[in-house]
Order: sequence, then C-alpha cells, then structure tokens
Amino acid sequence: MAAKIFISYSHRDEEFKDDLQIGLATLKNNGHIAAWDDRAIMAGDEWDHEIKDALYKADIILLLVSPNFLASRYVREQEIKIAMERHHNPEDPAVVVPIIIRPADWKDNAFSRLQALPKNSKPVTTWSNYDEAMLDVVSGIKKLVMRKPVTPPSITPTPPQNSNSNSNSSNLDANALKDLIGDGKTKKVIDALLANQNLDEDLRNQVQILKSKFSANQREQIMDTLSSTEIRQTNNQINRSLLLILNNI
Repeated sequence: MAAKIFISYSHRDEEFKDDLQIGLATLKNNGHIAAWDDRAIMAGDEWDHEIKDALYKADIILLLVSPNFLASRYVREQEIKIAMERHHNPEDPAVVVPIIIRPADWKDNAFSRLQALPKNSKPVTTWSNYDEAMLDVVSGIKKLVMRKPVTPPSITPTPPQNSNSNSNSSNLDANALKDLIGDGKTKKVIDALLANQNLDEDLRNQVQILKSKFSANQREQIMDTLSSTEIRQTNNQINRSLLLILNNI
C-alpha cells in the first residue's frame, strides 16, 4: 500500500515543492508513495476541507520550512497544528518531517525537536550543490517510506464541515441578501442561494462558479499570495455578479 505524503509549504516556495515532487517521482512510479499538495485541489472544491482531509489521511507529513512558511498564518494555525496533534497522539502512526529549505528562525517552533532533513538540518539553499541537497532530502524520505509499515491511523479525525445551508430557505429575500453583500457577508449570500431548492439551474451554476472564485480568493488571502488590492478587486467582482443574480430572482 502506497504511503500517503502531505506536503505543507508556502506558495512562495513553490519552485522547491515542485522540485521535491520531481525528486519523489521514482517512489511514486514504483507505487511506494502518493504525494499530495494543495495544487491537487480542483475548481469548485472547498479548499480548507480538502487540505484538512488530506492532512488527516497522510502517513507522512512534510513541512517545507522557510521564512515564508513560518510567516503563513494558515500554515501555522492549521497545518502545523494538525500535524503536531497527530505526531503527539500515541495511537496515530503519522510521521512529521521538517525539511529546512531556507535559513529561518525555526528552533522555537513546535516541530523543532523533530529530526529534520537534509542532514544536520542544513538548509537546502546553503548547500554548494543544490542537486546533492535535494538527493539527500529524497533519500531521507525514501528510507522512512521503506522502513515504515504503512497502516491507516486507528483514529482518523474528520475535518469539521461547514453547515451554513438552511433547509427552510426556499423563499429568498433578495433585498435582505443584498444587504448582506453590503455588510461584507458574501459567503452567507452564496450559501443561501445554493440552499434554495427553487433556484433556476442556470443561476445555480453561476453561483457555483462564484463560490469557487470566492473560496480561491479566500485561500490566496490567507496564504498571502495576492496583494490586498487584488483580493479586494476580486471580491468586488464577485459581489457585483451576485447582485445581478439577485436582480433576476
């Protein structure tokens, strides 16, 4: 059975994450691992749920440590938190491995006592030969995969589900929803529209697209990959589209 690997990283370090995925190709092609990162999330998926679901199912959790990684609020408050909860659970076989990719002040973090890669915890970017550093990382992961029996966790927590749908929302108050948009409660408006069983199919499809855009925009905001101006412009576009839909109800 292939070991499930979850890669936790900052999008600003995506180039290294991609190199790591390439380095793990032989293990993947031979059926030893299945490596997951958040670029596997499909359009329309709830990104927060997908990330947590993959985290809870992973046999090995790789933390790609850098200043960007440590500065990410979502990484710190969600991914590292869940990873270390699993690490400290004696009934959970998950293994957490920090990979130090850039020099960073990581010694005071929750994972600082864990054995890190590359050898001697020397950051990848400080090696004189980048390929050798990458090979050291991949070799360390390979040793872990080949010696570790892959068994599913005895207790697999279920990520919390959003339950904003209202079964009694068949009658929408368009004006009230417009007020919610003005109050910045875009998600509540989207959820209310999708919960309405009487919503026209074409309008429902439009709302689904807007939901996907809104979720992606939230994710980029948390990951700090877009400027506040870009985030605001996208949210304004979504809200304008929602107002047009409400005008047709």
